[in-house]
Amino acid sequence: MIASFHGDEPCARALIEAGAYVNKTAKDGRTALIFASLKGHEPCARALIEARAKLNATTKNGHTALMLASENGHEPCARALIEARAKLNATEKDGWTALMIASFHGDEPCARALIKAGAYVNKTAKDGRTALIFASLKGHEPCGRALIEAGANINATTKNGHTALMLASENGHEQCARALIEAGANINATKEGGRTALMIASFHGHEPCARALIEAGANINATEEGGWTALMFASQDGHEPCARALIEAGAKRD
Repeated sequence: MIASFHGDEPCARALIEAGAYVNKTAKDGRTALIFASLKGHEPCARALIEARAKLNATTKNGHTALMLASENGHEPCARALIEARAKLNATEKDGWTALMIASFHGDEPCARALIKAGAYVNKTAKDGRTALIFASLKGHEPCGRALIEAGANINATTKNGHTALMLASENGHEQCARALIEAGANINATKEGGRTALMIASFHGHEPCARALIEAGANINATEEGGWTALMFASQDGHEPCARALIEAGAKRD
């Protein structure tokens, strides 16, 4: 495990040849292959794979070697595991897959490798989030576009009704928002309470996202359950640029 963690392939191979047990687990469930993948040591990972290390062994939290390679941007390790037929759609304790993890961390090469290998792009975590929702939440446009190209559901929702477009708008990720709009995302979808992406962008003061939504034809006078409009939300916290954009677009002021 130590040799694999530090990427010492000669020592790892010598130990394997001498009969070291490749599937021994540490107290947290990690194996030598998990350590090598976590740290991005492809030669060690391949040596372990050749020695029949368990590809789908998990840590106590349910993380596999492929998940940890994807989390840390180690595409060569991810590819080695994919080639060896590691489970692509395995889930950890919260229902996250390797593709979700890669998308959350913005690792486009790993995400594309997983997609090409057949990872399920519309798998949902326990809270309903998908890989595209994770990418949009964090502002990783390249991952978002890769997922859209692969047929990701652009209008999928979390358990409380958030779409990828809403989360991109909430966090000010204009490029993600535009990619979703271009792909045909429902710009007037509502979450719990009736808020739209435009209301959310306006509430948080993200003018570029608000303008992208306005340009796309979002309903500027829609109201949520309490009767509030996007302009009211923008005005409440002094988000003048958003308010101006809405007024210029013809938002009702009374």
